[in-house]
Amino acid sequence: MSVLARLNARLSLARASAPARDSDVEVLVAYALALGLRLPCDYVEMLFDSQEVEILVEKRGCLRFWPPLDVLEMNAIHRLQDYIPNAVAVGDDEGGVAFAYMQGHHGIGLYRLSFADPDSAEVVFVSPSLEDLLANGVGVDRLFAWEERSEEHTSELQSPCNLVCRLLLEK
Repeated sequence: MSVLARLNARLSLARASAPARDSDVEVLVAYALALGLRLPCDYVEMLFDSQEVEILVEKRGCLRFWPPLDVLEMNAIHRLQDYIPNAVAVGDDEGGVAFAYMQGHHGIGLYRLSFADPDSAEVVFVSPSLEDLLANGVGVDRLFAWEERSEEHTSELQSPCNLVCRLLLEK
């Protein structure tokens, strides 16, 4: 059973798509290994349950996990490995903040970083694992640091492309 079936009370599943194909997950796992990072089993297990997931976090924001091939595309588009070589961005908040697995100052885990200016010195540790975050609520408060967000990010949240997320948050 995937961690999606055991969400913490502070989280709610807004959307989950069909499971990822084995071949797509294999490509993603190989990509991460080539970067020297072993993707956590709970994350890989979630992909086999649903390849694209949107989770509402206490009506404060969205946490979106991308399908495996989108992970590869987003990392290439934003050239994340040019800035943080041992990181693999796996999702975002639909507003300029990415969530990545990486070896950081708290060990391997899920970290929050800016897509606009990725810097390993400025990443924020969120949780040691997806299980801890989604099932146990460890790190939920670190997902969104609203007071740290810039005006640029605020305007991104108000853009039409984030309408669906904002409507879900208003429920």
